[in-house]
Amino acid sequence: MKAFKRMNNDLITVTGILGQRLFHNDQPRRAFLRNLALCLTLIGVAGHYSLAQASGTVDAINERGLVRCGVPQTMPGFAAIDTNDRLQGLNVDYCRAVAAATLGDANAVSLVPVSLADSAAALMVSDVDVLVHRNPWTLTQDAEVGEFVGVLFHDGQGFLSRRSDHFQSARELANRSVCVTRGSEAFATASQYFKQYRLSITLKDYRSWDQTVAAYRAGKCTVLTADRALLAMTRSTLAQPDSHVLLPDILSKAPYGPMVRHSDTAWVDVTRWVLNCWITAEEQGIDRASVNRALKSRLPPVRHLLGRQGDAGGALGLPKNWCYNVIALVGHYGESYQRHVGTDSTLNLPRGINALWNNGGILYAPPVR
Repeated sequence: MKAFKRMNNDLITVTGILGQRLFHNDQPRRAFLRNLALCLTLIGVAGHYSLAQASGTVDAINERGLVRCGVPQTMPGFAAIDTNDRLQGLNVDYCRAVAAATLGDANAVSLVPVSLADSAAALMVSDVDVLVHRNPWTLTQDAEVGEFVGVLFHDGQGFLSRRSDHFQSARELANRSVCVTRGSEAFATASQYFKQYRLSITLKDYRSWDQTVAAYRAGKCTVLTADRALLAMTRSTLAQPDSHVLLPDILSKAPYGPMVRHSDTAWVDVTRWVLNCWITAEEQGIDRASVNRALKSRLPPVRHLLGRQGDAGGALGLPKNWCYNVIALVGHYGESYQRHVGTDSTLNLPRGINALWNNGGILYAPPVR
């Protein structure tokens, strides 16, 4: 009965996404979509879900020899085409880590670029096995769209300012102006922030993000506000990126991570522990260059991680060396972060709260054992 309710709720959400423009009045639309979802369940369209539960996503991946991973269409640092016409980024590296763990080949992945608007539907109708997008981990997303398996990147709303203004904090912005997108969550969050600190500021709102950025670029406001990753991406497109700085203030919580369907708990475990392996490898100081030397370690945490002691892989239905493959073929989390998002990249985002828990951040993974 619980599985049936979950299946019915998933179908309601999918039909809501695909048919949200059928009616302008909410009540008839909701009734129609709920009845449609129930009918689809009863006549067997939901057999797709039953098949996933019966065979398992891991079995399907092994049969096709590919992990299908949904990523943003264009999001520098996370998923974007590089000069060699390949998708690269932090999200992409996680996808490759999943392929390395499940198939022993980091290139055995089909990267499916999807828009944020279509991302939930892509996951729920099984166009992708795992979604690594800009869907924030919230109650609604977790309950209605898919299962979050962990946090890949901790984000939050911040401010971009001109270095020449010498601001040290957003609390120095009294009587200044802030560019923000009209009707966005960033607008509401900024309003509440300045109200909380009793700062008189002018919010200059624009209809789209592109218009908001254009206004900041033209000097029509003092600072620009949005999620910090988006601000870093925007800074990299400005004429003189080094002339702009991110202020240290973080106004909100926006954790982003991989999502999978609720219907396959075994796949939930696999994707969750691939992320934990990736983070733990950095914590243990095992990178791509040193992983073969680490095979000789006598330390139990390292031996468990690399499959030399115990059988963590067996509990996941994976080979003993699943985590070794992740590190050997992709590296650890910190390597990917530094390469795509950190100070070695065009985004130039310091680790900050995305540093390990024992290095001043909040990135944390349970033990692999």
